[in-house]
Amino acid sequence: MLDNNKFTVLYRLLFLWSNRQISKDYQNNYIEISSVLILIMFISEFLMSIIFLFFCCLNQENEEIEESNNLLKQSDSIIVDNNNNDDRKYFDWKIPLISFFDICSFIPLVFGNEKYLLNLSLSAILLILTTIFTRYYLNYSIYKHHIIGINYIVIGALIHDIYNFFSSDKFPLLLYFILILFQFPNSWKEILEKDIIENNFFNIYLLLFYEGIFGCLFTSLFIVIYPDLRQINEIYSKIKNYIYWIIGFIFSCGFFNIFRLKINQVYGPIHRCIGNTFIFLIVWIIDVFILNEKDKNILIIICYIFIIFGALIFIEIIRFNGCCSSDI
Repeated sequence: MLDNNKFTVLYRLLFLWSNRQISKDYQNNYIEISSVLILIMFISEFLMSIIFLFFCCLNQENEEIEESNNLLKQSDSIIVDNNNNDDRKYFDWKIPLISFFDICSFIPLVFGNEKYLLNLSLSAILLILTTIFTRYYLNYSIYKHHIIGINYIVIGALIHDIYNFFSSDKFPLLLYFILILFQFPNSWKEILEKDIIENNFFNIYLLLFYEGIFGCLFTSLFIVIYPDLRQINEIYSKIKNYIYWIIGFIFSCGFFNIFRLKINQVYGPIHRCIGNTFIFLIVWIIDVFILNEKDKNILIIICYIFIIFGALIFIEIIRFNGCCSSDI
């Protein structure tokens, strides 16, 4: 459930893995390797959610005991009803839909290419769609300074991709249109998660638990039925040789998804999408200043200045008089 970070973090892990361990097999078995790593990612969601649910249950038990003791201390005449109705839901019909949208957003990662997936304008489109659905489905107020900030981020993303378009191989328009279509389920996944977390008081670790289960089910089904995954056993056999990478991958994906859901719970889907754009900035900094793989082009620097400036406006670190009180 890494949404746009599927196009950056997961692919970057695959890139590092291929360079250091299986560079020869990587080009021939990209679909198999990405499918296996996606399955491991869903397994990490399942495992990490169980761990955090266990600690949540312990904490809740202690809180209920403490609350019961406080009520007894207040007055012996108060009758405590231990059979109170608990209206918390333990499943929601939207969860399979979220998992389906999640699987849809993985399709470009499995069948794609780095120069197609590392595309900032797709993040900008995702941000625009998420803003629209947040306003008209979740009924969140969107103020003028939010729109100003989002516009700066979108302009920065367009500068980035226009430069890449003219400085590299031409991007297939049909493929780009298909990737745009995949941003719709990607945005609805975040919207529906926020909906059931906020309106149905759904536990985020339980939500991650269900998404991990459905993700493992759908990914395993894909691996079984897809005809070109004949070398999957060979990939699985090599995993044991890189066990430390896999353990790190499991914990990093698990914690990342927990943080992602927590941000969505405390703030909202728009903040999540803005956070996604900064993944590109981090990757660019690593490429330029650590790996020395890219030039320090002034247009790319300007694009990230626009994105940073827009984010600061959106979160009200930079304020405009009269904008913060006007809803659109």
